[in-house]
Amino acid sequence: MRGVVLAELVDYIEATYGLEVLDRVLAISELSTGGAYARTGQYPHMEFRFIVANLGVVLSESPAKLARDYGRYLFRRLMVLFPEALSAGTAFDFLLKLDQTVHSWVRRLDVNAELPRFTYPPCAAQELRIVYESKRGMADFAEGLIEGCLLLFRESLEIRRRDLEPDGSLVEFHLFQASAAQGRPHG
Repeated sequence: MRGVVLAELVDYIEATYGLEVLDRVLAISELSTGGAYARTGQYPHMEFRFIVANLGVVLSESPAKLARDYGRYLFRRLMVLFPEALSAGTAFDFLLKLDQTVHSWVRRLDVNAELPRFTYPPCAAQELRIVYESKRGMADFAEGLIEGCLLLFRESLEIRRRDLEPDGSLVEFHLFQASAAQGRPHG
């Protein structure tokens, strides 16, 4: 996992919940670095899971919710760091070009990076289906990133999630106008 994701997570926890909460989380997490991450470094993805799970313990909150909250935050933060990615006109445009924008940037930093895979099954006009696949099983975080994208592009779309594997390694996200959801079966 790229260090920028973990370094920003540590910063996010401190800014959102305070230094005391961050210290408690880091103290009970099994981290290779003790919580100090170089943004350009590469670290085990399980450190993300440890930090989010232990933040959930400290706050008595769902790790899934916390991962989504952080994903929303991180999307906005990454767009501040890499504003060229915002050249996409809409959230759909951006999401359809993840490999050409964000993943291209990550691959320049690390040619061996293990990135999630996104496919786009056919769907109706003005809708988008994204199938997220990753052995890391970080679909909650991915969902938060998608929500952050919609917020940044100021698009009010509904996201319907369908877990295709119980471990979060294969998930379909269906994005559509909320008005189009009326009468539509879930799933």
